[in-house]
Amino acid sequence: MLVKSVIMLFANNDLIDKIIIPSGVKKIDEFAFMNCSNLKEVDIHGSLEIIKKGAFYNCTSLDSINLPDKLEEIGHYAFFECKNLDIIEFPSSLKKYRQVQLFQILL
Repeated sequence: MLVKSVIMLFANNDLIDKIIIPSGVKKIDEFAFMNCSNLKEVDIHGSLEIIKKGAFYNCTSLDSINLPDKLEEIGHYAFFECKNLDIIEFPSSLKKYRQVQLFQILL
């Protein structure tokens, strides 16, 4: 069976430190990995098109994520409170995002 969406089954899990999103997955749903405090690395392969609202909200250890070339949409607060995520490269395919609300702005 081909999984096309990652749902909120992984939220609040402090045992996860790395995830690999395989080819064929089109969407990461709202708050799918919210509060995964030890998640450091996200490796996304191939066909992901949508990262929904708050998908990686409060993943405070996240410091590495690769966004695939087919990504078209990033939802509000997708990387909010990801304090260790210093650099993120957006693919040219990205059509819809709210830049100010993707991240926490530290002053």
